[in-house]
Formats: sequence, C-alpha cells, structure tokens
Amino acid sequence: MIVGIIFYSQIRGCNALFLVPLNNTSLCQTTQFNSTAISALINALPTFIHCAAFCFLTLSLVKNTLRNAVLTCESWVLIGSTFELLQLISSAPTNNLLINYFNQGTYTHLDLLAVICGGLVVYFYQKYTGNCHESVKNCGA
Repeated sequence: MIVGIIFYSQIRGCNALFLVPLNNTSLCQTTQFNSTAISALINALPTFIHCAAFCFLTLSLVKNTLRNAVLTCESWVLIGSTFELLQLISSAPTNNLLINYFNQGTYTHLDLLAVICGGLVVYFYQKYTGNCHESVKNCGA
C-alpha cells in the first residue's frame, strides 16, 4: 500500500491522493514524461492495478470457480466504473468525505478503460491458467 501511495504521488501528485496527508513532504514531486501517450497510460496504471488487486484479493477469499471469477470481476469493474463515472459530477465542496472524493477526482476515459481491463485480465488469468479447483466441472469452460 505504501509503495502504491508513493508511486501515485509521483505520477499524479499528492493532491490526487485522497485522505493521505503528504502535501508538504518530499514525496510530492510529480514526474513529467515527454510523451503524452506514455503519460496517459502511466496515469491509468494505478486504476488498472487497483481493480486487478481487489479482484485477486476477493478471489483469494472465495472458492475458486469460474462463476466466482466472473461475479468477482464483474462486481469490481462495476464498483470501479461507478466511482470513475461519479467523478464527472461537480458541485461545491462539502464536509461529506465521499462527495469531496468525487469533486476532487479527475475523470478520464483511460481510467474507465483501465478498470475494465483490470477486471478482464484477472478473469482471463483465472480462466486460462487452470487456477480453479479441478473438482469444479465448469472450471475453465
């Protein structure tokens, strides 16, 4: 988690870190990239990793079946997509932490795509690596 916070603060700056008081530390030095394409992809990387990590974490807690992989990945893609799309809503800052998260967030199409890709990568990993229990007939089917 700490490595993720440091990476995120270097790529998007500390203002993008919600509820992490790092604004006046030496960790808040945003890295600049020469290519806007590389910069855009690297900006979406934390969103991709976040969705994939929560898919893997959830799958580690449930029975390894293809059905659970589908439900888990769909659920995290839905949650991540909802959070990304709600960042399109803009209103005045409030004392409500959740509303402020959406107000301070920055919506990009690549973040939405990164959420979807994160879920798909985990699903296909589960399906094609034989990572499901052999006793389940529909595993890998």
